Amino acid sequence: MKRKGMSVVFAAVMLLSRPNGTMAQNAGPCSMAGSWLQKYAEPPGMEPLLFVESLVPLDPAGRQLAYRGTTPNALRWTPFAPNVDVAGDAIGIFVRTGPRTYRYTITAQGAEAPPKGTPARGQIQVFWVHSGVATCVDDNTVEYKGTWAIFSAIDVPAMGIDNQDRDRDGFPDAGERPIVAVPSQLLSKRVQLREPYPLIP
Repeated sequence: MKRKGMSVVFAAVMLLSRPNGTMAQNAGPCSMAGSWLQKYAEPPGMEPLLFVESLVPLDPAGRQLAYRGTTPNALRWTPFAPNVDVAGDAIGIFVRTGPRTYRYTITAQGAEAPPKGTPARGQIQVFWVHSGVATCVDDNTVEYKGTWAIFSAIDVPAMGIDNQDRDRDGFPDAGERPIVAVPSQLLSKRVQLREPYPLIP
């Protein structure tokens, strides 16, 4: 597909955090099954993006986990798809590669909002794929190191961008390369059981 400087444009709106490098604090096995909350660091003055994540084992040993994530305050605008208004849930797969590590791939789509009062569905305009390695820093903290890859699901002739999902299945067509691929380093914190807070009279 054609590209015209999209790396600079789209990197400016990617929601990435790059915390200082961390290492696993203990060598025993860990499980990522459970509920997690991830905060993306933003430029000064911008509200942090929160991402709510759930991972469910697909086998008794927990070698594979199904991922589902969503955000309550997504930034939906993109330079080549300014009408994106609906952010779909992210889904993915995690596969254990060591006692404290998993390979992962997560994907999600963004669509335009359909006109009110019509039965039409919103058109998918953009989708992303996030892949890499997740490492247990401790039992309640996971560090993601990977790459965000962004694809277009529409033609944008003015920017030299072609639709990369011609069959409309939500995945990049064979041979397509992302418009932008940038590194990511993120931390997720496990949601832990808490005692009820005291009532306020």
